[in-house]
Amino acid sequence: MNADRNGNQARQEQPVKRGPHTIRFSGPEWDRIGVYAGARGLSPAAFVRYAALAAIEAPQDTLAGRLAPLIESTFRYVYVLATCKRVQMKAAGQGKQLEKVIGWARKAQDELLVPESE
Repeated sequence: MNADRNGNQARQEQPVKRGPHTIRFSGPEWDRIGVYAGARGLSPAAFVRYAALAAIEAPQDTLAGRLAPLIESTFRYVYVLATCKRVQMKAAGQGKQLEKVIGWARKAQDELLVPESE
């Protein structure tokens, strides 16, 4: 043990003990994790622990964090293209077809936004 400036013996930090926890992966998922982890000198469990904690500490470094700008720009491009197509269809007298497409899109959106628990 080390002594502090008052002569008191400092306690050494004990390593935090880890307990087993269960996370389910398919065989192919775990194999992919194992290959990736092994190439970096980590066990699959250590890699999963590191990746999960890194996602908490720096969410912008996760896949979702890196994809956010791409998703936003893709949305804008699709909106512009859809607006151009709407103008073209109206100019071509295809208003009824346009209304059908809009109806299908709204129905698909509603179906996608329903929570899985329902």
